[in-house]
Amino acid sequence: MMKITLMVSCLLTCIATYAQKTITIAEAAQTVPAGKKWVIPIHRKVLVGVPGSTLQSGTLCNATLLTKNASIGMIGSGPNPYSPLHIYKINISTLEPSAFSGNNVISVTPESFTWKSFEDNSVTTLTENLVFYQNEIVHARECMRGIQAFEYALTPADLKQLNINQKKAVVPANKKEETPEQRKVRETKAAVDAGKSVEDWYLSNKPTLLADTNSRAEEALKEALRNIIGQKKNQLHFFEKHKTVIMFFDTTGHISSIYSDNMDTGKLSVPWQQYFSASMPGEVTINKTNRKVPFTQTIYIQIGQKSGDANGRVKLIRNKDKSYSTDIIPNANMDSTYKARLKAYAAGRLMDMKPGTLNNADISGHFETYTVHFRYALDLPPVKTLTIYTIDNIQLN
Repeated sequence: MMKITLMVSCLLTCIATYAQKTITIAEAAQTVPAGKKWVIPIHRKVLVGVPGSTLQSGTLCNATLLTKNASIGMIGSGPNPYSPLHIYKINISTLEPSAFSGNNVISVTPESFTWKSFEDNSVTTLTENLVFYQNEIVHARECMRGIQAFEYALTPADLKQLNINQKKAVVPANKKEETPEQRKVRETKAAVDAGKSVEDWYLSNKPTLLADTNSRAEEALKEALRNIIGQKKNQLHFFEKHKTVIMFFDTTGHISSIYSDNMDTGKLSVPWQQYFSASMPGEVTINKTNRKVPFTQTIYIQIGQKSGDANGRVKLIRNKDKSYSTDIIPNANMDSTYKARLKAYAAGRLMDMKPGTLNNADISGHFETYTVHFRYALDLPPVKTLTIYTIDNIQLN
């Protein structure tokens, strides 16, 4: 009987030792406690706190939820709370409202994790639980305010593996560990020596993106974007995903070419190059010497859509020379751009309609307004915003 009691007591102690506790990985950096590990499981529902904009149609965060390969946000980890060595994007298979948890809390099922390591610039997809061990600093990023995770005590197997990893990471006494700045210089020099473009975060200066003030350049870019939208607007998921464009700058700070893996840039390249440029040439510092270099910079594009009907009445005006012109009396508040389009259409019908039949005629058209935001990162304010107006199916009654 005493043996059974001891066995039960031991079992309860073990269960208490390894029992889980629900915690929240928030935006503020947190350190995994000594002797613990934090786990975000796959194939299991967890709660996620999101910004209010995530649940609003037309926002970047909302778009990542609605795309075919949906994701909810990212987790940063590493020894430094301000500069994570590892970024994990959380890919999800299910999404649903969470009862009893507030308006900005949703339930998701992680399916996998896309892991970006800044130690060796590798990208890997993980299809197992995401685990953070003692002393790691973690925080939620981008489209998350926080995510539910589970805290466990480290098992003997965990401790053994951590000891092995620490021994592998020990730097020999006769070999100094490379600092982040030394690694940056080494990788920058390798890119420059190979004649490759340097990524913008390696630059010693920080060029920003400038938009041409010439209205013709802006209109040309809008027209190119309007054509792309016109080709894609009837295809599912086009407005449910952000677009990315990688810009290649020459040593003068002008764009030499652009590339996108999720958008056809054929007709976009020339107007893009004419409209955007860098605020200054890119520079790197190697051996205390500044060198101008070609560089790349990524911009994220979000396209929001608003549609409706523009309705009004044609007013015919008799000019002094006995010719006619038209105006539009809108039924409600109407954007001046759409009023001008309807007015131009009505004026064009003066050639084939009797003025009397045109006066007081009802005029209507279906409009779609596209708001195009350009961002350096999904969680940053727009660098530039363009508004594109379209109207079609104009009818006179």
